[in-house]
Amino acid sequence: MAFDFAAALARNHRIVHDTLSLEALYWDKALVAPVKLRVRWHYKQAPIGDIESAGYPMYLDLIEKVIFDKEELALNGITITRGGRVQVTSPGFSGYLAVDVQNTDNVGPVNEAWSVGKLQRGDLTA
Repeated sequence: MAFDFAAALARNHRIVHDTLSLEALYWDKALVAPVKLRVRWHYKQAPIGDIESAGYPMYLDLIEKVIFDKEELALNGITITRGGRVQVTSPGFSGYLAVDVQNTDNVGPVNEAWSVGKLQRGDLTA
C-alpha cells in the first residue's frame, strides 16, 4: 500500500491546530450571538522600503492572519466573511481582530486562513 502523504499532512495540521490554537469568539452580521471557536493567530514582519539600494528596510510592517479549522466551522455552521470579528479570549492573550481577506495559498484540507487587522476594544460590532 502506498503512503498517503495528503492524509499524513492533514493529520499533522489537525495536531498543530489542536495543540497551538487559542480560544476565541467569532461573530459577523449573519450571527445573532458570538460563536466560540479555536483559532491560530499568526503574524510576520514584512520589510518595507528600499532594501536593495539602502541595504535595510525603511520600516517593518506586521502582516497578521487567523487560521480557522474547517471542520469546526462546518460543525458550527459558520462561514467566515470579510468584516467578521474575532476576539481572542485565551488566558494571557488579548486581541480584537477584523477579518479582511481569505488567504488561498498553502492552506490545505484542514485550515482556512484569513488576513486580519487589529481593532480598538470598542470597535467590536460587525
